[in-house]
Amino acid sequence: MDFTEQLRILQAAQGNPALLALATVDLAHNALPAGERTRIKDALVAAAVPHWCDRDFLAALLETTPEEGERLFGQLRALAVVEPFPARGEHAVNVHEAARLALREHLRTTDAARWKALSTCARAHVGQSTEPTPALRHSTTSSPLTNPPPPPLARRWTGNSPMADAPRFAMRLPLPSGN
Repeated sequence: MDFTEQLRILQAAQGNPALLALATVDLAHNALPAGERTRIKDALVAAAVPHWCDRDFLAALLETTPEEGERLFGQLRALAVVEPFPARGEHAVNVHEAARLALREHLRTTDAARWKALSTCARAHVGQSTEPTPALRHSTTSSPLTNPPPPPLARRWTGNSPMADAPRFAMRLPLPSGN
């Protein structure tokens, strides 16, 4: 791909942050056929819905095989807008926040049905997690009014708060001596 073609791709995005993020697929994978680049763009949009993903999460979001999820995941990792996310493991990534927020808003406003489907799928995927925060995040994303977090999860979240024992801990602290 020559410089003129790269400029044409960037100009076509017209400064729209979501379209610029999608343009990174064309720039990074210009040797691939257009249909394959479209599939990678779909994977990028899907990966932007949750805060992070790995190959299994991506495969679940795209409703595809683990092998296809791994292949697409590898292609996503080559993009400048995708970065490692070590908080979720050695193989986890996230779409950079600026790109992720732009892609999410673009999806929500241009394809509300896909936005809801991906959000619901993300919620289902993290719903089996023992960590409540991702499940709570996606329960409010998929449908804030009709999908409140399940009561056991909410109880587990509040009961495991580091501050849950603060009142009892404070009672055991020595009082400062008068100065």
